[in-house]
Amino acid sequence: MKASLPKTNRAFTLVEIVLALGIVSFAIVGLIGLLTVSFDSGRASDEDTLIASMARQIVTELRAQPFDNLASQAGDSGPIYYFDHEAHLVTSSSDAIYQAQVRITADTDFNTQSTTSGATVNLYEILMPFVRTAAPKRLAIQTLHASIARYD
Repeated sequence: MKASLPKTNRAFTLVEIVLALGIVSFAIVGLIGLLTVSFDSGRASDEDTLIASMARQIVTELRAQPFDNLASQAGDSGPIYYFDHEAHLVTSSSDAIYQAQVRITADTDFNTQSTTSGATVNLYEILMPFVRTAAPKRLAIQTLHASIARYD
């Protein structure tokens, strides 16, 4: 005759398994929520980087001009620049994803006075409001500022 060994039940009950699945699913839902925030933050960061690159291109182009030519572009309706999705300058608005209408204003606090010619402008403030023209229009208007000074 065989001697019977004591039986030990070492399995999980159905209640324990359901509870564990509930905790794991709750954690996964929280992680998915964090992923969407992370993706949105990454997209906004990419767009900020593109806008900074576009602003740098505009300021570089304006600085390459003779300083006195900026006076002819001063005002609320300055030059309009168009850019594609990689921040490359394009010539037509139909190819553009971003648009910036530059406003150039003279900063009179830094004028120099001359007895013969009057005041001479030595500093221009550059305002560059960027707008996303193509869908999806996630970007509100972001305005970047720069200055161009005369160094004589």
